[in-house]
Amino acid sequence: MNPASDDALDEPRKRELLARLGRVRGQVEGIQRMVESGRYCPDILQQSSAVHAALRAFEKLLLENHLERCVTRAIQKGGSAAAQATEEVLDLLYRYVR
Repeated sequence: MNPASDDALDEPRKRELLARLGRVRGQVEGIQRMVESGRYCPDILQQSSAVHAALRAFEKLLLENHLERCVTRAIQKGGSAAAQATEEVLDLLYRYVR
């Protein structure tokens, strides 16, 4: 599959992903302030857990997009593109689905 596909993300999905990343950035900056101010460790850990959950949600949305757009197109092309897409999906599942 073409990793540099110009239309891998439509604009609404791209905006949604960027908004999620902006929220994650804000959460991480909040954690940084908590550490700097000497907040109670369990409070910091709770916020860190929220960041992990937000990143997992981001990854899920990105993977969903990849399956709906890129992989579907490759499978429709058939042949080696379909085989490569299948291999890539399996690799992604092994790496990211826990």
